[in-house]
Amino acid sequence: MSKRKKEYKEIKKKNQNVADSAQFDKKGVRITSFIGNKVLVALFLFLLSFGVFAPSLESDFVWDDISRIKESYYKLNLSEINYKTLAPWLGKGIRGKHYRPILHISSVVDNEIWGASPFGFHLSNIIFHSVSTALFYLMVLLILGEFRVDKKESIAFLSTLFFALHPIHVESVSFISARADLLCSVFFFLAIIFNILSYRKLWFFILSIFCFYLSYSRKRLR
Repeated sequence: MSKRKKEYKEIKKKNQNVADSAQFDKKGVRITSFIGNKVLVALFLFLLSFGVFAPSLESDFVWDDISRIKESYYKLNLSEINYKTLAPWLGKGIRGKHYRPILHISSVVDNEIWGASPFGFHLSNIIFHSVSTALFYLMVLLILGEFRVDKKESIAFLSTLFFALHPIHVESVSFISARADLLCSVFFFLAIIFNILSYRKLWFFILSIFCFYLSYSRKRLR
């Protein structure tokens, strides 16, 4: 009788192991299927990076934000934005010792939409970071694809997770006046993406140069 019980327990244990293995395989297939869906992964990474920094929406203006936005919001005038803003050497564009065109334009747009409310400015910062996260994912995918790296989707996903959640981004996202770094990332990643695609069509190369200029123009121009 004890022998039969022992055999029964062994059979039951084997069946349980088979069931556990099958369940694990199903989960593995689901994860692989998810990582293989590039659009879904990009959307997930966008929402994840947005959610991580969402608490900063409750923050107020701090440090340079106070003098640059809160006390000078009336200077953020949309009527002063024109083609000379991005190319001040063509005429009397908006210039200054610490003038950064893309940063200034984004601040003007925020002011037009939200007024001097810190919520809108913080929201834009989070969106810029989330967009740069999705672009980073696409950029890594393209680079790995060019080198024919195996499991590029998994590598791109994990490296983008690291990029999105790294604490080094806290100041750039939460501090409105540090938005220049976020804008630089967005246009720099776009420049690399278009450059990788430039062998397909010439206009991708032109877009790459333009995006690189926009990335550079977040720096201080004199």
